[in-house]
Amino acid sequence: PATSPDLNPIEAIWRLMKSRISKLHPRSQNNKEMITEIHTQWNQIMDYEFGQILDTMNDRVDAILSANGGHTKY
Repeated sequence: PATSPDLNPIEAIWRLMKSRISKLHPRSQNNKEMITEIHTQWNQIMDYEFGQILDTMNDRVDAILSANGGHTKY
């Protein structure tokens, strides 16, 4: 489906950021700290990481077509 998260590259970016944030110690103690950390992590994503995700788009479309719109590994 056109609205599939598999076709939305930002979902992979959120997953990358969530993974990085979950590894931080100490963890954010409040919303303000969390927002600051989200901004920090966003700014640390390298251009090549965005490129790697975008490079998977053809594979994502192929996987969705093969799964007839069902679940994929993405």
